[in-house]
Amino acid sequence: MRRLLLSTLAVAGAVALAAGLFQLWRMVRAARPEIPLGDGTALVIEGVTWGTNQSFSLEPEHWTRLKRSLPASWLDIVGQPLPPHELRGTLSPHLWLSRRDLATGRYVPVPSSDIKALDSGGAVFHSEGHNGFGTARRAERAAAFGALDWRSPELRFQLQDGSLTQVVAIPNPRRGERFPAWRPDPLPRTNSVGGFEFVLRGLKSPPRTSPFVHAEWSVLQGGQNVKEWFETRVEFTDPTGNRSWNGLPASEPVCKVHLTACPVGAYPFTKQQLFPVGRVSIPGPGQFTHLTLNAAASNACLHWAALTGVGSFAFRDGTNRIAQPPDQPRLGSSSSTGSHGWEFTFDADRPQLHVLLRGPVSGGRLLPGPTNQLDRPVLRARTRAGSAVKTSSRGYSSNSDGTTITRWLIYEIAPLAPGEALDLDLVLATPLQVEFTVAAPHSP
Repeated sequence: MRRLLLSTLAVAGAVALAAGLFQLWRMVRAARPEIPLGDGTALVIEGVTWGTNQSFSLEPEHWTRLKRSLPASWLDIVGQPLPPHELRGTLSPHLWLSRRDLATGRYVPVPSSDIKALDSGGAVFHSEGHNGFGTARRAERAAAFGALDWRSPELRFQLQDGSLTQVVAIPNPRRGERFPAWRPDPLPRTNSVGGFEFVLRGLKSPPRTSPFVHAEWSVLQGGQNVKEWFETRVEFTDPTGNRSWNGLPASEPVCKVHLTACPVGAYPFTKQQLFPVGRVSIPGPGQFTHLTLNAAASNACLHWAALTGVGSFAFRDGTNRIAQPPDQPRLGSSSSTGSHGWEFTFDADRPQLHVLLRGPVSGGRLLPGPTNQLDRPVLRARTRAGSAVKTSSRGYSSNSDGTTITRWLIYEIAPLAPGEALDLDLVLATPLQVEFTVAAPHSP
C-alpha cells in the first residue's frame, strides 16, 4: 500500500512538474512578440540590453535553475541549461532575436534581416552591426544600435525581410527611469585644445525621416583656418546613454558633441616627429616597389612596406604573387594575418602604400619615439620640390595571438604620373579631442 502511494505521488509530481514547465513555457513565449516571416517561421523579439556590461540569457534564470535540478534523462526532452551571453566594454544597445518554426516549435537559424529602430518622431536609425551566438539547438542574433528612444513608453523596430516590412513595438524596459539634465551652451562655441581653437558654428539636420546631423566646424590657429590639417570624426551622446555617429532621437533636447581631430599629412609636423620611409617614384600600372625599413635601428615594429601603382596585387609573406594592370580582372580585397604568416590581396585605383607592422604586444613600438595609446600612424608625402601631396588612410587589418601583434596599414596617395618622385614619411599623430554641450537640432 505504501509502495503504491509513493508511486502515485511520484507520478502526480511528475505530471504537475510537466504541467508547470508547459505553463511556464507558455508564459515566457507569450511575453515575446513574434513576427511571421511568411515561410512557416517567425522572428522572435527576445529582448533589449544596454549599458557597458550587457548580459542576455537565452532562457529565464528560473528556467535555467529548474533545468539544473532535473534528472539527466529529462534534459534530453527540455534541453540543457543555456548560459547567458555577455558583452563587455562601451556598448551600443542590442536587440536580441531568434527564429522559430511555427509547426514544430523548434528554433532555426536567424535570417539576415534588415532591422531598424524608429523614434517617436518617425526618424529611422539603422543598425550598426550584428552579433550571433547560441547553441546547436537555439541560435540568436543581436542587432546593435547607436541610439534608441529611451524616453518613449515603448521601443519601435522595423523589420524588412525580402518583400515583408513590419513594425513591432515592445515595452521600454527603462520607462520611468530618471535621466540627468544637461544645460546647453549657445552657438557658435569655441573650445581651445593643443594650441588650436575648435569652433562649432552650428548643427544641421536633414528631413525628419533621417536622424543624421551635420556639424559645421572651423579649426583656427592664430586666426587662420587650418581645418585641412585634420581629419575629423564627430560623435553624439545624450543623457540616456545613447552614443551615435549620426544623430539622436527627437525626444532629446540637449546633446554632447564629441570631436576627434587627427592630424593628417598636411599638418606641419616637426622633423623630430617624422620617420623617413625614403624617396621613391610612383610605379606604373601593375607595378610596385618594395621599400626598405630599418626597423632594428629604430626599435619599431616596422616589418615590410610596398608602394604600388594602379592595378591588382597580392603579396604573401613579403613576396609578390600577383601584379597586374587595371585592365585585367579585379581581385577584390582580402587579408590574412597570423603569428606564422600573412597575405594581402587588393585592387588599387590610385597609388597606395602598404605597411606591415609586426612586433611584441608589450614593449614594442609601432613607430620610433614614445607611443601613446591613442596615436595613429599617418603618412606624409612631399614632391621633390617640397609641395604636399594629399594622402588618406584607407583602413587596416589587425591580428594578435597574445604575444605578437600584426597590423596591415593602407594609405592612398593622390593620383600622380608614374615616375614622379615622392618623399614619404611616417609619423605617430595624437588625435585632439574636444567636447561641446549644445541644444540638439531637430528637423520640423
